[in-house]
Amino acid sequence: VSSNDGGALVMRFPDMMRFGLSQKVGSSVEISIDGFYESWGSMGDLTFVPDNVAFTAVGQEIKLENIVFPRRWVDTYGARFGTRWNLPQAWAKILTDGRAVQMRFGAQWESSATPLAEIDPGALDWEKLGLTVGCGLELIKGLHVDAYFLRLLDADIDVTNSNMRTANIMHAGEIEAGRVGLETVAGNGNYKVSHQRFGLGLRYALGVN
Repeated sequence: VSSNDGGALVMRFPDMMRFGLSQKVGSSVEISIDGFYESWGSMGDLTFVPDNVAFTAVGQEIKLENIVFPRRWVDTYGARFGTRWNLPQAWAKILTDGRAVQMRFGAQWESSATPLAEIDPGALDWEKLGLTVGCGLELIKGLHVDAYFLRLLDADIDVTNSNMRTANIMHAGEIEAGRVGLETVAGNGNYKVSHQRFGLGLRYALGVN
């Protein structure tokens, strides 16, 4: 029998640093490259703080204390490359009745924040290499609709030395005493990851005549 319900998950987001460059090539092509660093290694543990949650067992009320989820993550790095190509006016006239069209192509790479030993279904991360394609169409002067598709290469991850454990909370004293037989390794196994994303947006440039 429990009293109250829920609580708060407390986490610290990492510091991030980003930089980038872009360059026009001719009158219709622009290329860009950017890199980033994110200090996931300094984030620390996740802590669930119960909202005065209690349950009754063996005739007494037990108050649920803070639950700490260790997150031994590492810092990550990544880079992205992109191009933007303004379709020639003659092509745009055929395809869109003269409305401006931009085509975009890109690639990205990002290292994993989660070491193999720390992976589980709730903290799944992997080295990511992906390709993107997109386009932008000017509906009226200054108003554009943009769409993109991102596809990351599939990942096949084998974990054999997982640090993730699960235990019966009724035997916390046994665990603290070093009798770890009540713990179960929870993160070993084979993870197959497939990731793709589609986006759609509108943008408007103020002051366009």
